[in-house]
Amino acid sequence: MTAAATEFGLLTEHIGDPETWQPTDRFLRLVPRDFARQHLIFSRGGDDDVESLVVADSTPIAVSLNVRARLGVAVTTDVVDGEAIAAAIDAHYAAVENANSDDPKAPDEAEAADVDRLLAVAERDLLSTSGKGDVVRLVDALLFESLQRGASDLHIQPLEDRALVRMRVDGVLRLVRELPEAFTAPITSRVKVMGRMDIAER
Repeated sequence: MTAAATEFGLLTEHIGDPETWQPTDRFLRLVPRDFARQHLIFSRGGDDDVESLVVADSTPIAVSLNVRARLGVAVTTDVVDGEAIAAAIDAHYAAVENANSDDPKAPDEAEAADVDRLLAVAERDLLSTSGKGDVVRLVDALLFESLQRGASDLHIQPLEDRALVRMRVDGVLRLVRELPEAFTAPITSRVKVMGRMDIAER
């Protein structure tokens, strides 16, 4: 039995014909087509609070966890035929691309704009209690960006006046962005919490 089938259950037959799937705008906007196609993960519907995902039996569990973090809502996951997922991905993203043909935007530009937006929101709210959630979403977005780029690891290097974010792609460590110095402490704390480390250690 595969990892996905073990985690999410055996192949599911009760979710209906793939032609009836209605992926949310949230999924189509936040999850790039190439990523969904490569990892065979897609949305068959959802509402404001829950996304109903479908994955292939070969889809790594980490992929669904990263997509959940990216979407920012709870998810349900069913394991279905990979070819059906691939066909649905091609059909629905093609429809979106046709609808947006008058104002095309490259996926990399969209990703960068999304991270930049989160940076702006997090910086604005960094000192407020409500802002802590924005820092969490920023870290999630950086992790998702590294996954989309195919990075083997992500480095955040604090300096005196800023923090450097590097991603190792094809064995080469590349600088992808610089963060204001004010982000160093909260991002470090968030990563330590995710890694179950002692946040009091320096």
